[in-house]
Amino acid sequence: MRRKRRTHSPEFKAKVALAACQGELTMAELVKKYDVHANQVTDWKRQLLDGAADVFGKGAQKSEAADETIEQLHAKIGRLTMENDFSYGSFCQSVQAYISQRTAISKSNRNPPIFNRDFS
Repeated sequence: MRRKRRTHSPEFKAKVALAACQGELTMAELVKKYDVHANQVTDWKRQLLDGAADVFGKGAQKSEAADETIEQLHAKIGRLTMENDFSYGSFCQSVQAYISQRTAISKSNRNPPIFNRDFS
């Protein structure tokens, strides 16, 4: 009977890969301890070693660039929010003016002026 496919969290993969890098346990012991296949341990170890340089190199620079980008986006969000609030305020004022104008017109139509005619 086949075992159901499992997905492992990044934390678990890092833990297994670090244990493999430390070399305190043999591959067979790692496989038995963490209940994973030896090929997975080897792949995760290779990925850890390949990506280790990014932690101190490009990865750190990307993080700084991402922080600058986030600050720029927050500033843009603030500016657009203010523009939106201003536009919405102008829109509301226009609607209120239109409503008051229509109300004044309808009131004047309800009470037509009485003509001074002499019916004698």
